[in-house]
Amino acid sequence: MRVRPLVTLAVVALGLSAPGPALAQAQVTHELRLWAEGAAVFADTCPLEIPDVDTPCTQYVVFYDREDLPEGGLLPPDQPGGRAKAPFVAFVAIVDIVVHPDGTADESLRASGSTFDATGTYDKTHLSEASVAGSVPMSDGSVIDLDLQWASDGSVVKSGNAGSESEDNGLPARHFGDPCTTANFNDHQKYALGSITGTIGGIDVESFAFRNAFLFNNWFHWTIVTHETCVG
Repeated sequence: MRVRPLVTLAVVALGLSAPGPALAQAQVTHELRLWAEGAAVFADTCPLEIPDVDTPCTQYVVFYDREDLPEGGLLPPDQPGGRAKAPFVAFVAIVDIVVHPDGTADESLRASGSTFDATGTYDKTHLSEASVAGSVPMSDGSVIDLDLQWASDGSVVKSGNAGSESEDNGLPARHFGDPCTTANFNDHQKYALGSITGTIGGIDVESFAFRNAFLFNNWFHWTIVTHETCVG
């Protein structure tokens, strides 16, 4: 039985949040939160089978992507907020894991970081390839050098709200409603699995016991309405 990769980190990076408190009058927010254009890899040293004893291992998560930000968000310091298409950003997270004999695992984030200074390529039309090279300053004071190349397997998958990148990974269902809030979450996703070569922090990715590499072009249009009749 293979230990499942930590896809929840990508959800955290999306900045997901529950509807806010009741407001005095109706308020509509249009939120586009996209790991919209780019590529990612989850690579770890965890055992491919459930171990007989507690086994420590490490996972590296790398995203090279950009978002469409109608209401601000992660932008370079010299670029103003508002409706803008941000440049590509390289994101790295390092996760310490202990896999237990019962198949469970304890996970803790060691460090994370991002930079807009990396260089790379991305085939948005066919999702055939991507690459990134640069140095990412991490939250623990270290620096992770990236030199990665993605190549798809040629098969592009399309899905909506029921797809593998939505509810299966913790994103909301298509519709939510209660006396205070009505919300619609429309997801449009296209992605391709593939191979990964290169290095993360000087480590050849082919040396990792497990690698999950993919390219994607996803669009999330979320509308949240807080009703003026809500009392809370």
